[in-house]
Amino acid sequence: MLKMTTPRKCGNTIRASNHNIIRGNAMADANSTTNACFASSSPIPQADLLYFPLAEACRHLDCSRLTTEENLALSFGCEEALAGMYHTLNFMGESLLTMAGEGQEHFAYESICQLGHSLVNISQLIPALAQLEAKADQQLFVSDSLN
Repeated sequence: MLKMTTPRKCGNTIRASNHNIIRGNAMADANSTTNACFASSSPIPQADLLYFPLAEACRHLDCSRLTTEENLALSFGCEEALAGMYHTLNFMGESLLTMAGEGQEHFAYESICQLGHSLVNISQLIPALAQLEAKADQQLFVSDSLN
């Protein structure tokens, strides 16, 4: 049996020192960077992939009612946001490697919590934005083939 120590609050989850996650209340916490839930993605039993509810919702959006200009703006906006997130992840990784290389062993709990929430949000947005971009591009190709 695992012995639990005093849990520490992080956003809307409570993390215990044994690294198990205990669900906290779902109310928004104004002091947290984000209200991301660590369980907002889940493994699909039939595949070795993660299921992202936001990306699935984006898959069902109908872009046919958008004008060509709106579809282009959506596609380019998603592409730019994806590139920005990739650069952010790269920067975060390089920064962590640099700090580790300099022998910095301790991080403030709040910094680790903020980093965790940021990574969870990015992991949710990447597949959703990719799905939105694909939907907008698909509609642009349909519009081009009709002209």
